[in-house]
Amino acid sequence: MLDRSTLSEEIEADPVACFIEHAGGTTDTLLQRIPTHMQPGLVRYLLLGIKPGSFLLSVLAGEKELAERRADAVNTCIIPTYFAHLAQEWPQDSWGSSDKVRGWVERGGKMGREIANA
Repeated sequence: MLDRSTLSEEIEADPVACFIEHAGGTTDTLLQRIPTHMQPGLVRYLLLGIKPGSFLLSVLAGEKELAERRADAVNTCIIPTYFAHLAQEWPQDSWGSSDKVRGWVERGGKMGREIANA
């Protein structure tokens, strides 16, 4: 298993490839339809439990109306893509409510969960 620092570097270099390799995403992942400037934040949150910015936090918590208010011009029209990606490819305990997001961050994401289960 990679250490957090190395994994963080991999995420920055190619978040989609890192998602496919370490999170079990598919090669036709919906993550590829999300703007490239948003991909690292999502993957850092998923794998390392690093809390993203306010827009992504509202998406992850399932707060659609708040996400719409926080979205920039690029993200406003693709909020449904975020929810589709989460529903299809993410663990159920990693998104959908503020409590789930808080727990995911506290556990250190997928990497923290795997360490705890080892």
